[in-house]
Amino acid sequence: MPLPVVRRIINKPLKGSKMERKKILVVEDEKNIRENIAELLELEDYDVHIACNGNQGLSKAINLHPDLILSDVMMPEVDGFELLRMVRNQEGIKNIPFIFITAKSERNDQRFAMGLGADDFILKPFSANELLEAVKSRFKRKEQIEDEFQQKISEIQFNLNNTSAHELNTPLNGIIGFSELLINYGANLQMSEMMQYIKMIYQSGIRLKQTVDKSILFRSLFILGKNGETDKSFCSGETLINEEFVKTVQTTIEEEQNLNAIVMIDVEAAQIAISEENLNRIVFEILENGYKFGTNGKPILVKGFLDGTRYHLEVTNYGRGMQEEEIASIGPFIQFNRKTFEQQGAGLGLYLVKRLTELNKGSLTIKSTPNEKTCVRTSFLLR
Repeated sequence: MPLPVVRRIINKPLKGSKMERKKILVVEDEKNIRENIAELLELEDYDVHIACNGNQGLSKAINLHPDLILSDVMMPEVDGFELLRMVRNQEGIKNIPFIFITAKSERNDQRFAMGLGADDFILKPFSANELLEAVKSRFKRKEQIEDEFQQKISEIQFNLNNTSAHELNTPLNGIIGFSELLINYGANLQMSEMMQYIKMIYQSGIRLKQTVDKSILFRSLFILGKNGETDKSFCSGETLINEEFVKTVQTTIEEEQNLNAIVMIDVEAAQIAISEENLNRIVFEILENGYKFGTNGKPILVKGFLDGTRYHLEVTNYGRGMQEEEIASIGPFIQFNRKTFEQQGAGLGLYLVKRLTELNKGSLTIKSTPNEKTCVRTSFLLR
C-alpha cells in the first residue's frame, strides 16, 4: 500500500542554516512506496538516497555512509535480512542504524531481525507520523550514545592528566638521577655500587616503557570500542597455557620491577583461543596486581583449569581487597585510594585485561572481600 505523502515541512532548518543534513538510505523495491517515503523524508529536510534492492543498497551504503538505513524485507536478488547481515559484517558501515519497513508481522521474523542487529521494525501499513517518529527516535538515541562517549572521553582525559605526569616523570627522574651519579662519581664507585645504579636505571626505563606501551595499547583498544571495528591482532590466534607460561611471566615481573612474593602455581595445560602476545599481557597485568596489592608473607595463588568448552585462569591475592563500587567502576586511568595507598601504575591494567578478554570472546570477573582477598578470573574459549 503506497504511503500517503504529507506535503508540509516540520522542523525544517532556516535557509542558510549550517545544520548538517542527516543522510538516509531507503532500500525498497516497490517504486510508489520508495518515492513516497523519500518525498516525506525530504520534506523533513533529510538528505535521502534510494536503492531498489539489497545489492544496490549495500553498494550505496558503502559509498555514502548514511546516518540511517530504512529497508524493506521482501525484495528480489538480496532481501532485507541478507542486506542487514552484509552491512553488519562490512567495516566502516557496520554500526549504521538500521530500520526494517515490512509487511511481515510474525514475531519470529521480528526476533530474527533483531538478532541480526536491526534497531527497529516498522510494520506496513504505517502512517507518516509513525515513520517520522521512528526516524527521529533513532537519531536521538544515536546522539545520546555520542554524548555519552564524549563524556567518557572527558573523564578519561581528566584521569589521564592526574596520573600521566607522575607515571612519566617518576621513572624519568630515576633515569636522570642515577645517570648523573654515574657521570659525576662513577670513577670513585665500586663495581657493586655501579651495577646497583645501572640496575635502577634499567628498572626505571622498563617502568617508563610499560607506561608508554600501555597507553598505546589503550588508545588502539579504545578506538576499536568507539568504531565497533575489529583487528585480527587483538582477536585471533591460539596459545598453550601451562605452568611454564605463568612462571615466565612471574620471572619477568620480579626481574624487571624488583618485586618479590610467594607465588603458588597450579595451572592445567590447555590450548586456548587467544594470541600469545595478548595472553602474556593479560597474565602480566593480573599477576602484577597480585604483587602490588597482596600482603607480604601471604602467597599469590594462580590456578588454571578446564570447564567444558572454556578455560578459567584465576589469580588470588590476600590484601586490602576492593569494594563493590570499585569493581563496577573499573576503567582507564582510574585508581582507587591513591592518596591513602602508595602505588605505581596508570590505572590501565584491569581495563586492558577486560577489553582483551572480551575481544577474544572471553570474560573477566572479580570477586573481592575488603581487607581480605581478591580473586580475578579470566575465561577463554578452548582451541
